[in-house]
Amino acid sequence: EAQLDRFLLSVSVGYPAEVEEAGLVSRRAVPIESIGAVVDPDSVRMGFDEVDAVHVSDEVAGFLVRLVRRTRSHPALALGASPRASLALGMGARALAAIRGRDFVLPDDLKELAPVVLTHRLVVDASARLRGLDASAVLAEILESQPLTGPD
Repeated sequence: EAQLDRFLLSVSVGYPAEVEEAGLVSRRAVPIESIGAVVDPDSVRMGFDEVDAVHVSDEVAGFLVRLVRRTRSHPALALGASPRASLALGMGARALAAIRGRDFVLPDDLKELAPVVLTHRLVVDASARLRGLDASAVLAEILESQPLTGPD
């Protein structure tokens, strides 16, 4: 669990279609010498600065923390999300807002990113697994029931 907690996101891209996979097999590999840089260090620093400038209001930060803390007390979870998950969700939401041209985070940014930031950090307890629940389903329930304002 501690190792999984260090990954910012867990995104499944699935498998390619059969014809695409056949194309991968039949194409020649691209020589490593032909691969060039896609971004320079200054652009990376600018991107980080842009994300750092995105504002997270007290209300949105409170929603984020309540959401993550709710995973720690949910009866179907043996292990909830850590404070590192709170940081990851906040960072991801700020990056998403910047990508979308905003200088502020919306609760919808958190809701959109929560599945890819939190699910791999949750451990469902045995009785919930026997009932057919997985981390995605538990998180969906938490997201649906978590109010934007107020205590847990």
